[in-house]
Amino acid sequence: MVVAAAEVVVGLAIIVSIYRTRRTASVDEVNLLKS
Repeated sequence: MVVAAAEVVVGLAIIVSIYRTRRTASVDEVNLLKS
């Protein structure tokens, strides 16, 4: 169970990192609007 959970966490981390690198410009724009 622990190993499976760790694999899921790693998978999600990879997906999030890829999404963030692709959407960096959009995220920066949103952060500028919020600040």
